[in-house]
Formats: sequence, C-alpha cells, structure tokens
Amino acid sequence: MQISHLISESCVVPNLVGDSKKDVLLRLSAVFANVLPNASTRHILELFEEREKLGTTGIGNGIAIPHGRIKGLKNPVAVFGRSIAGVPFDANDGEPVHIIVALLSPDGSGREHLGALSIISQLLNNSSKRNKLLKATDKKSLYSAVVKGD
Repeated sequence: MQISHLISESCVVPNLVGDSKKDVLLRLSAVFANVLPNASTRHILELFEEREKLGTTGIGNGIAIPHGRIKGLKNPVAVFGRSIAGVPFDANDGEPVHIIVALLSPDGSGREHLGALSIISQLLNNSSKRNKLLKATDKKSLYSAVVKGD
C-alpha cells in the first residue's frame, strides 16, 4: 500500500482552521463525509472522539494521527490537514499540532489498519518531508509533497 492509495487530492486541507482538537476533528470529519457514501460528519467525529478518550493521537513533532474504524468502508482512506497556526492537541510533547492525518479503515480490519498507520507514520517521521509539507503554498503543491516518492 502507498500513501496515494489512502489520500486523494480532494482529501487535502491546506489551511485547516480550528482553535481546539474538537474543531479540527469536526472539519476533517466533514471532509470524510463529503467523500464517503453513507457517512455522516457526526458519526465520524464520534469515532475520533472515542479514540481520543483512550489516549491522544498527537504523537509529537507537530503531528497527530487520529484514526478509527467504520462499517461500510472497503479500503482505508485518509484526510490530510495542515494548520499553519497550530492546534492544541494534547500531543505527547505538549507542542501544538500542524500536520494532522486522519485515518478511517474498514470495521474489523486489523492488519490493513495497522499497515495504513505505518505508512502515515513513515511519511511523517522524516523531518525534511515534514518541512516540505509545512512550506507548500497551496492544495496542489501540498498534495504533491504528500505523495512524492510514493
């Protein structure tokens, strides 16, 4: 699996705005609801909020990877959001989050879900790549930076 299998250009939000974790999760949930048939923003937000109750998905270095599983999905799908200002996300390092990749996988998927999380983590683990993602000027260049080297 490659990152381009998870994220399409329509699922990139270059100027994610929100003052809280809930704000940005709501906005990312709305993107999912627009691209997934029979999915509601509210249901997706609830999935992410339930996962956050288990522990923050803000992993540090300005990154968060909220994730969950949903019925009716055939393959994992992700939404990439970038917050220029940064969002308080209860990250492990206490710093604001600038890059958020939200992932939804089919209900019951184990290995596929973990594989998708691994791909996202590998993408964001590279500091040079993170800098390119932060410096991209628009949606098209941001998407290109996400999938380059796929």
